[in-house]
This record gives sequence, structure tokens and C-alpha cells, in this order.
Amino acid sequence: MKFDNYIFDFDGTLADTKKCGEVATQSAFKACG
Repeated sequence: MKFDNYIFDFDGTLADTKKCGEVATQSAFKACG
């Protein structure tokens, strides 16, 4: 599948990704000790 366009949503306008970021950060810290 080829993509012609990309959408970047850094401030949460299109999708609320705050919780996802929190979970990813916690997981990374847990993995690193």
C-alpha cells in the first residue's frame, strides 16, 4: 500500500493521544528500570 499524504497531529487536534503517550512513557521507564 502506497501513501500519498501524511497527517501529523502533535497537539491532539485530530485525536486525543495523551493517554497513549502516558502509557508508552510508563512502559519505557518500567523496561529501563
